[in-house]
Formats: sequence, structure tokens, C-alpha cells
Amino acid sequence: MSKHYRIFEHRRVAVLLTFISGFLDGFSYLTQGGHFVGMQTGNLIMATVHLADGKLAVASTYLPPILAFLLGQVIHHFLREELMQRHIHWHRFNALLILLLTFVTAVRTPYVTSNVTVSLLSFVSSLQLSTFTKVRGLAYANMMMTGNLKRLALLLTKGISQKNKDLLTQASHIFFAIISFALGVYLAAVLSKSYHEYALYAVLLPLIAVNVILYFERVE
Repeated sequence: MSKHYRIFEHRRVAVLLTFISGFLDGFSYLTQGGHFVGMQTGNLIMATVHLADGKLAVASTYLPPILAFLLGQVIHHFLREELMQRHIHWHRFNALLILLLTFVTAVRTPYVTSNVTVSLLSFVSSLQLSTFTKVRGLAYANMMMTGNLKRLALLLTKGISQKNKDLLTQASHIFFAIISFALGVYLAAVLSKSYHEYALYAVLLPLIAVNVILYFERVE
């Protein structure tokens, strides 16, 4: 018998989430002074490079998004425990929270410093990364693609060598997630050239789509 997965593990949700992550990182890098909101490794690298150049003030601007990302992990831990005790659908709750915070950020971005924008989006990215961790039972990252590239190579190698269709199907899930992330970055680059910080409003559409999908989930 085929397995039944919760809606938040379906591939269409994973594709939307990776698209959102790609868009947010592309947007922040292009419009917020080369800062990242999801890829904290990039922020650490840039901070260290500027520090080595003696640019302490510039290096310090990469600290707020890193701290905001860490705070997101802490909040997610306690929030999940509280929601589960109250028997609240925490995937749905977090998805709505992410949408609302992103909307507030889009409204405020033209009027606040880049540190505020990047920190808010880093907090959002942290929540998203921890809330959605699997696609059809397969662990994946909806934000940073290094691990997904590793999984893709491994699944393809084993699937082809063992002639295992299930492994190849899993590889296709990861492949579409990677492509969707790249498309998110591409669209962010295109829109940021014309609309600058107002381009952030575009990411609200896939976020709304995720919330609609989760809202209509049937709990068996």
C-alpha cells in the first residue's frame, strides 16, 4: 500500500518553500547591502572577510541577522511545545506567522534600515527552516542547498546503480526543490532591478499559497 503523507510534506509545499527561501536570500543580497537572511554561512564569511580588512563597522552589520536566526530557533522550540500541548496545528500556525511577519517587513522595509529588514527576514527564515523539514518522508532543507545537492547526488547514484525507482523518485523531490530555489533567486534578481525594496511584496503570493494548502488539509 502507498504511504499517506501530511500535506506539509507534499512536494508542492516543498517547492513553494524553497522558492520563497531563494527569493528572500536573493532579495536581501541585492537590496540589503549583500546580507543573507537564510544562508548564515554567507553572513559569517562576509563578516570575517570585512573583519580581516579592518572594517569592524561593516563586519558588525552581519551580526544582527545571525542573532535573529538564532532567536528564531529558540522561539520555535518553545512555541512548538506550547502549541502541541494545546493541540494546535503548529505547522499551520507557523506558516501564518511567517506570512504575517513577511507582510509587516514588506510594508516597513522602505522606511527602516537594512539591519531591521534583514533581521526580521532572518527570523522568518529560521522559523521556516525548522517548521518544514521533510518532503514525503525524506529529510531536506528548504533553505540552504548544499545538503540537498549532497542528497541528490547520493540518491541518484544509489538509485541508478541499484535500479531502485523509489530512490530515483526521492531524487526527483530534491531536484525540484533545488530548481525552485534557483527560480526564486532569479525572480528576486529580476524584480529587484525594477522595484528595489518593493519587490519583497512578490514573495507574499507563494506564502499565501502555502497557507491555503495547509488550511485545507484533511486530518485523518
